[in-house]
Amino acid sequence: MTMPLPVTLICLLCTIWITWHVFRQYARRAHDLLSYRNFFLLGFVHFQCLSGFLSGLTGQPWRGQPFATRSYYIYAIGLVLFTVTFFWAYGRTKIPRIVGKIFPTHSPEPATIWVLAGIVLGVVMGIMSIVVVRLGVPFISQFAAQTVFGGLIFAVVLATYLWVRSPANPFFAILFLALPAFTLFLSTVGTHGRRELVSVLLAIIWAMYIFKWRYDPAIRTLARFAVVSALALVLLVGYTAVRGSAKDRFGLDENDVIAVTKTRLNQLKQASLTESGLMPIIFTDTALCSVLTIDRWGTDNKPHEPFFSIKYFLLNPVPRQWWPDKPIGFGKTLPESLNKIEFNIVTFGPGVIGHGWHEMGIFGIPFYGLVFGFLCKAMDRKLFRQVLNPFFVAAAGSLLGHAVGMPRGDIGVFMVNAIGALIATFGVMVLLGFLSGGSGASAAEERLQEMEAAQYDDQDWSPLYDEDESYAAFDDAEPAELYDESAAATSHDT
Repeated sequence: MTMPLPVTLICLLCTIWITWHVFRQYARRAHDLLSYRNFFLLGFVHFQCLSGFLSGLTGQPWRGQPFATRSYYIYAIGLVLFTVTFFWAYGRTKIPRIVGKIFPTHSPEPATIWVLAGIVLGVVMGIMSIVVVRLGVPFISQFAAQTVFGGLIFAVVLATYLWVRSPANPFFAILFLALPAFTLFLSTVGTHGRRELVSVLLAIIWAMYIFKWRYDPAIRTLARFAVVSALALVLLVGYTAVRGSAKDRFGLDENDVIAVTKTRLNQLKQASLTESGLMPIIFTDTALCSVLTIDRWGTDNKPHEPFFSIKYFLLNPVPRQWWPDKPIGFGKTLPESLNKIEFNIVTFGPGVIGHGWHEMGIFGIPFYGLVFGFLCKAMDRKLFRQVLNPFFVAAAGSLLGHAVGMPRGDIGVFMVNAIGALIATFGVMVLLGFLSGGSGASAAEERLQEMEAAQYDDQDWSPLYDEDESYAAFDDAEPAELYDESAAATSHDT
């Protein structure tokens, strides 16, 4: 049976409500346009809500697999449960305050010499990681694979900061153009997925928003995003046309970078902004993979596996050479459950709904809603107190691709990659802080308070920094008042 009409409509309603809520809050200046919450919701809407709606529109059975009607309706209930618990958790303050302590803030003052040092360290870390990955050293190569783009994205965000601060400086302008181009190139060589490319594109947009566009009028910012998104879509369509294993598609050695690059450039001629080019990006089968999970797990033959993703994350550092039977990601187990040879070489994105069901049935779905709601709030609370600290913004930017991809899954794999990038980039930031005797974190908060107090000295700004309050005290402020062209800062309910 294909997706029932009521389930299709629930997927559409979730898409519309979440999108409306995000833009409504931004228009009222109650929340940033770009935040960890909104990046996660972007992934959730794309991979779970919109995916379900489009699957219902097509009316085609997924890969010829029949699902019970009950499984579709459980999926719809799961969407609503996850959405409600996520927003409820994000509205809390006490637990996110505790969770936020895992994110360090020790960093140097944003003097040019230290920013350049951060760029150099980020690039060196990225390039060294590429070399180490190819050596195949147990554990070390595994960790290096998780830090390649973390270091490079850290450098890209800092390069953007330098250019925004001094746009007339030719060296900073060259650095701003060359480093993202180099990182974008690396994101398409030796990788088969789109996550690396998307991560770099998101980091560039993130840096421009935080450092330059954040306090501009909403209409102007949204117009810029429309243009930038269109350019990013062109890049994604082009890469989608050529991505995949060079050996499998073209019979080339992956290590022959020049030959692979030439062949893929020729393949770009096949890229198209028509339906055939756009559908692989817009349409995903994640919703149906979630339904597949609901349909097949929770039986006597395939019982639930409580906290499987957390166990996978904790056990992942053990090299498989030392433990051949180490658990594999659920994204790999799911296709193998179909007992078809053509699915044994692929991975599926079970979706956060599928992961929740696989682990604890219907109770696992709100569990992950709470977990990710608390995590997003913890990161945003920390970020918007350090928004004038380019090192913290750069380290946070290295995790954006994982935030968007997490709702698709595999959650365990994404957790491993995200923690690897977090350790590497925040490690660089803390190292620079110790070398410089850094007071960058406290200085950034003080500057933010001074700027806000100078602009809004007739308001009580204590809730913004009180650990037990959210920023909702300023939800009723007039947008023009908060985002005047001369404004240096604003309030947020994160």
